[in-house]
Amino acid sequence: MSNIFPLLIAEVANCHGGDVNYMNDIVEKVCKTSVDAVKFQLIIADEFFLPKHSQYKLFKSLEFKYKFWEKIVKKVKLAKKTLIFDVFGEDSLKTALRLNTDMFKIHATDFDNLKFIERVFSFGKPVYLSTGGASIKNIDSVMNLSKKKKVCLLVGFQSFPTPVEEAHLNRIEFLSKKYKVSVGYADHCAAESEFSMILPCLAVAKGAVSIEKHICLKNRKTIYDWQASLSLKQIDKLHSQLLLVKESLGKNGYTISSLEKQYNKKVRRIAVSLKDLFSGTEVNYTNVTFLRGENDYSLKQIITPAEFSHFLGRKLNCKVNKHSILKKKMFK
Repeated sequence: MSNIFPLLIAEVANCHGGDVNYMNDIVEKVCKTSVDAVKFQLIIADEFFLPKHSQYKLFKSLEFKYKFWEKIVKKVKLAKKTLIFDVFGEDSLKTALRLNTDMFKIHATDFDNLKFIERVFSFGKPVYLSTGGASIKNIDSVMNLSKKKKVCLLVGFQSFPTPVEEAHLNRIEFLSKKYKVSVGYADHCAAESEFSMILPCLAVAKGAVSIEKHICLKNRKTIYDWQASLSLKQIDKLHSQLLLVKESLGKNGYTISSLEKQYNKKVRRIAVSLKDLFSGTEVNYTNVTFLRGENDYSLKQIITPAEFSHFLGRKLNCKVNKHSILKKKMFK
């Protein structure tokens, strides 16, 4: 299947804590990295909670005014990064559209919110669908709505941080085969672990077309979303590693490269004479052995160990000196 989804997404999430200066700083810096996309959560508290909910004020503090979002989006667009917004309801959806987002993401909180998902699909933009905590029945229901839509299922969930044993990388191949869609990976393992740089590479090796990774400014105080967040230097390095992994996978199917052909030619064993052989001599395993030859012979004329059975007992039509390469044209 063709892939339109960016390889590495820098997830800003809520590391900014509602601080406009922090947000400005991290966006300016991430736009100078090699990441392919920058993703934001368009938080509007009223789309999450009743005003009396214990987290309502917290989410209210994470909101930004539209004019500020315009400035942030302009930086991302100028840097030619793909712009992605998490949307959580009609208001954030309309805002993301006004800001000309390139792609949407549906958070796991809305995976069974089929009416909203259908509404997001209706705009024809590519959509990431987080599968964290979703059952196969849930996914079936959503995928029934996604016919001919540009969809990428995302494996992975955030549990501040997510334990390695909950990575579930095998789901990448499973979902890809079952639904015939692109599948990505949202990694949230502990940032201080060396595995936080390895796990995304393993995900790409398993078939993930996209990696989502949280970022934060390590030199600034971050209240939220720091547990699984990489520094900007780390995410730049990760992008390079992911490109190497993609390159190392090679082509689909089994083809022999030109370098492999050169290697094969250099190391393969070929038939050579163990002693001087005269015209009319029958060749056998007592007067022929198999050694590596030089590169100054025709591949069509050499005799490999597998081919020698066709020449066993046949007579030579010329004299062959000791340690000479036997060629097919030397036989009667």
